[in-house]
Amino acid sequence: MEQATDDLTVQRRGSVLIFDCSRYSLSNLSLLTLEDVRRGTGMWTNSFPCRLKRVFVVGLSHAARSTIAMFLNLLVPTKIRARVVMVPGGAAGDAVLEEGLGRGHVPLSLRDMAAAQGEWRARVRGHLAGQPLLPPLSDCASAAASAT
Repeated sequence: MEQATDDLTVQRRGSVLIFDCSRYSLSNLSLLTLEDVRRGTGMWTNSFPCRLKRVFVVGLSHAARSTIAMFLNLLVPTKIRARVVMVPGGAAGDAVLEEGLGRGHVPLSLRDMAAAQGEWRARVRGHLAGQPLLPPLSDCASAAASAT
C-alpha cells in the first residue's frame, strides 16, 4: 500500500480497497474494538496521500454486515460511510463488484480461488529464485496507459 500511495497517478486518481472477509465469522468481530474502528477510519481520512474512492467489504455474513453497518453509522462520517460498499455473497456480490470495479478488474482471488492460489505459488517460487514479487509501479502505470 505504501508503494501504491507514493505513485503520483494513484495520488491524483485515488485508490480502491477490497477487504476479502470470506473466511471471517461474526465471532471474529469481537476481536475488534471501537478504537480499532476509529484508528482504521482515521487512517483512511487523514493519512493517505491519495483519495480513497471506494472500500469494498466482501464475503461477510448478513449478521456481520449488519453489525459493521451499525458501527459505521455510529462512528464514521457520512462522507466516508458513503464510500464503503458491503458486498453480499454469491451472484449478487459478483454483480456489485463488476459494476463497481469493471468486469476485467475483479481480483482473481474473488473469481477463482484455486487459480489465484496457483498464481501465488508461482510468484513465491519466482521470488525465492530472485525475481521481484511485483513489477515496479512505473511498469504498471505504463501498461495501464497503453491499454487505454
